[in-house]
Amino acid sequence: NCPSIYRMIDPKGKARLWVFSAALGKRGGPGMPSIMSEDNGATWKEMPPLGFPCVMTFSSMVRLKDGRYLGLYHKGPDGKDRSPLVVLQTISADGGFHWSEPKVVAEVAGKNPCEPCVFRSPDGNQLCCLMRENTHKGNSLMMFSNDEGATWTKPVDTPWGLTGDRHKQVFTQDGQLVICFRDQAPGSSSRGHFVAWVGTYDDIVNGRDGKYRVKLLHHHGRTGDCGYPGVELLPDGTIVATTYVKYRDNKDKNSVVAVRFKLDELSKPEDK
Repeated sequence: NCPSIYRMIDPKGKARLWVFSAALGKRGGPGMPSIMSEDNGATWKEMPPLGFPCVMTFSSMVRLKDGRYLGLYHKGPDGKDRSPLVVLQTISADGGFHWSEPKVVAEVAGKNPCEPCVFRSPDGNQLCCLMRENTHKGNSLMMFSNDEGATWTKPVDTPWGLTGDRHKQVFTQDGQLVICFRDQAPGSSSRGHFVAWVGTYDDIVNGRDGKYRVKLLHHHGRTGDCGYPGVELLPDGTIVATTYVKYRDNKDKNSVVAVRFKLDELSKPEDK
């Protein structure tokens, strides 16, 4: 279920690719199996499951200042996809082979935090974590760490415009922040479709709306079944956001679609 790929560097400087998934063989199987490549994806080998029950494997990961990696994921009771959902973190000090005992870092009464997206502030001194809120009755959630994940602030609502599922971010060369996700903002005309939020890191910290949002793709399938993107910044400033989506309004099922854009190509509200 929803495998994720990460490039991780061990203490000796060796880089490896890891692909983690939720369970081995079937739902409810041993948690978080993986495959690993030591030659940049030319060959792969299976690795033992980490044994962490989960709904999905790591939805995001960040390298800490000391070289360790902090991974975040979510689960419900007994690892099942049911309320109440909580977000957990675990840390690897050897480039992905071994991980610390997971601990709960986000648990909110009456809400279901999940699919955490963690990234570092522009000055490098703070971690921000955006989270899907799975009751979908309000805004998404966010929390911050000023001590490399040792502690986190109490989760609070994101600004309205960042309400959605499976956030994924990238900073542009001029410091703007672009976050792509499945829109779930209450009352949004693009709810259930694939959008991008454009703003700054300070906008998030201060609960501001950001500059604008853009609908990237229209989803022709059932509501709430697109998104989960990968987002990359190319050297020329082009942003590439790749997602699954029901692209055509016909009998065809989902496609994988990449959207390419530059911020100066987008039409801002004040330009209309």
